[in-house]
This record gives sequence, structure tokens and C-alpha cells, in this order.
Amino acid sequence: TGLWQMVAEHSRARIVQHNFALPCEIPTGHLTTRLSGSRYMMTQAVNTRLGEAAANAVSLVDCERLSALIGKQRWCDPRYWNMSKQAVALEALPLLGRHTAAVIAADLGLSRKCLVLDLDNTLWGGVIAEDGLAGIKLGQGPDGEAFVAFQEYLLKLKRKGVILTVCSKNNHADAIQPFEKHPEMRLKLQDIALFLANWESKPDNIRTIAKTLQIGLDALVFVDDNPVEREIVRKFLPEVDVIPLPEDPSYYLRTLSDYLLLETSSLTAEDTERTDQYRARAQIMELEAAAGSIEDFYRSLRMQAIVVPFDASQLPRIAQLIGKTNQFNLTTRRHGMAQLEAFVLDSSYVHLALRLRDRYTDHGLVSVMIARQQGDILDIDTWLMSCRVIGRTVETTMLEQLCRRAAQLGCTSLRGTYIPTQKNAMAADAYAKHGFERVGNHEGFEVWTYDLAAKGLIANTFVKPVDSWELADGAC
Repeated sequence: TGLWQMVAEHSRARIVQHNFALPCEIPTGHLTTRLSGSRYMMTQAVNTRLGEAAANAVSLVDCERLSALIGKQRWCDPRYWNMSKQAVALEALPLLGRHTAAVIAADLGLSRKCLVLDLDNTLWGGVIAEDGLAGIKLGQGPDGEAFVAFQEYLLKLKRKGVILTVCSKNNHADAIQPFEKHPEMRLKLQDIALFLANWESKPDNIRTIAKTLQIGLDALVFVDDNPVEREIVRKFLPEVDVIPLPEDPSYYLRTLSDYLLLETSSLTAEDTERTDQYRARAQIMELEAAAGSIEDFYRSLRMQAIVVPFDASQLPRIAQLIGKTNQFNLTTRRHGMAQLEAFVLDSSYVHLALRLRDRYTDHGLVSVMIARQQGDILDIDTWLMSCRVIGRTVETTMLEQLCRRAAQLGCTSLRGTYIPTQKNAMAADAYAKHGFERVGNHEGFEVWTYDLAAKGLIANTFVKPVDSWELADGAC
């Protein structure tokens, strides 16, 4: 861990650490698990300590799990160890490479976040409209048990923050029956962020899911037993990843477990509540469609925000947001835990974290801003916002709070940078629409300033800053 700390102090590199595969050549045989001083037990203890020490600051690749997956004797070839001290056999390197890449992708916010699930012969055996509630395979028999196991695994993914949605060619009334009435059904309607059962094409419905939840098509993974539907989605929505389910449902769970782009770099309280937050988003879109004007819509949400400086309890969630937010992210600078801790200790930095709540749900910590005072200028290093609250004026509230902090520090202007990427075009006008003026363009980076002394504070009348929540859950 001293090496980790040294790297963190001298660079902004993200640290990825492999742990150790337990040895398979054990002279003490089955007695080894009772001998605390054996190499086997000491290696196991080292792996445990690595996991504890890594916390959220270091990403770990579980080589012990991978060696068990491929087989210990295939994982380590003594010939390569004797020749070059290479611990992993050549045939195991592709597996190790894929899993290491998946961990890095998760750390960089490139994992997929939403499963789009078919129903018939995917979540249960048979066709609900033809076989009826009593006729589908779920719970009893080999196939029924396989579908239950698959659903239980989906629930575990949901608890780590993966969004579950349904896209099925079915009558809606038929499709919801198992969720409401079947005793062996593990998934319930409240576990599904958006439920689309109709006779529209699956590409059209998938586009609706992405639009309603305000996530990119490249965040979606399509899961369907029908190879024809899978091919249609591949053809018309190439951004969507498609998992080829095998014919035997007993292997559904393993197939999904082997899919690496659902890897996560950390787990926070917001992750466990994500489905509720996205279900609330669908309700909010219905409210927006019915509102007389956008101003009436904003007022009807009764939004409140708690904006506070970073503290230790928030840092894992802040690091997660910084690591994976791409759309509303003005600079896409990926600060890790060590750098965030340094910002907190450095008095020249201003750091703000915003939690949002409305009449429907607590959205959790959804926006982050980091700025540094340089004389009478407050220079914005990082400004980002979760995609699930885009279009809610949260960005104005963050600037409002930054203006107040700048005024307290005696700053007369704000300065911000916009660094274009392939994914953050939606944030290109964030500074312009709040009264900033572009003063330069350096190597593709746009530099913007706001004259605080001349223009005064930026204000948002639609989000009420509070010190603690004033709304009860579900208040209207």
C-alpha cells in the first residue's frame, strides 16, 4: 500500500492492482486450511488485506477468482515461471486482459448501466398470452428453477445499481400478470424502471427507453432469447450491446455473469436506489408533458437542493460521479480518491456537492463542482451533473452557490473551461446560457469568464436551497 500512496502523491494515475491466485501445489494437502502459517492461508490473508486497504482508492482485479474460473493448473504454467518469473500462463492472459480492461472501463465510466429485458422465454419459460399464468415455466422443474435463478441474479445486479427495464412484444395486461400474481416470480414491477409491453418494434421501444430515462443508447444491453429480435436490434441500433442467450435457460445466469461491461468500480447508497430514481424520472416526464409551460413544470416538482462542501462520507460517491459522468461534464477530468482528499485539505479549493429532491424522490448526490481561487478569480476545474437530472435547472443552482462562495472569498469573476469530447456536446452552451463570455480558445479548449462584480449573483428560482429536507416522501 505504500507504493499505492507514492503513486497517488506523484501522479493522477488511476491505480489498478492484481491480487494473488492461491497456490494449487500444496504439500500439506487438505490439512492446509487448518494451518495459519501455510503459504495458502497467508496468500488468502494478503488478498483480504489488499481488499480492505484498497477501499475506493484502488481498483482490484481478482486473480484468485479468475484462476478458479479457468482452473489452477491452466492459470500457472511452471515452465514460464522458471524461464521468466511469469506468474500467469500464456493461455490465461486473454482472460486476465479482458477482466483488467473491464475494471479499467468501469473506473473510467465506460460500463453499461441498463439491461433491456424480454419476457417470454427470457424471464420465464413459455408465452404468457398463450400458456397463461399457470402454464409458464417458473419455479418448478429444471427450466423453472433456471428462470428463478436468472431473476435472482438480475435482482442482485439491480442492487448494485444496474437499471432493469422491460421491452416485450405482448399485451400489457398479460405481461404484468406474472409480476403481480405468480408466486415464484422474483422480480416485481417496482424493480423495473420502465416497463414497455406493446406491439411496437423493439428498436423503437429501446429508443423510447433511452429517451425516457435520459441515457445514451450506448448505456443499454439487450437481453432476448429470440435470435431474430437480437439481430434486428444489432442492425438498427448498433450502439446497443446484445447478449446472445443460449438455448438452455440453465446457462442464462452464467452468460450474463460472463458479460464484463456491467462491472462497477464502487458501490454507494445511491446505486442501491437507482431504479427508484429512474422510475421517478419516467413519472416526471409524464408530468412535463401535461404541464402548461416549462416554468409550471419546474414549479410543480417542488425541487429542493442541499449544497455542501465535500466531506469524507461523500467522497466515494463523488469519485464515482467523476469517474463515470460523460454527458454533462465540462472538462471530463477524472480525479481519484487521493486527489479529492487533497482538494479537501487545500484551502485554495472550493468544492461543492449537490443533493436533489423533488415531490417524487430523493435523487441523491447528483452534481459536483471543484474550483480553485487564483487571486480575485475563482477558476472552475470540474463541473458535472448526473444525466438523470438533466433539464431540471440543477446546473443553475450549482453556479448560484459557487457565485455566493466566490463573493465570500472576495473574488470578482469566475473562469471556466469547456473541453469538448465525443459525449459532452450537450454541455457546450452551459456557460453561455448563464451569462459567461468566451474569452479564448486554446488547443480546442474554450475559456469562459463571468464578471461577478458587474453582473451580480446567478440565481435559480425553481430549486430551493435548504439545509435539510422539507418534503416528506411522495409529498405533493
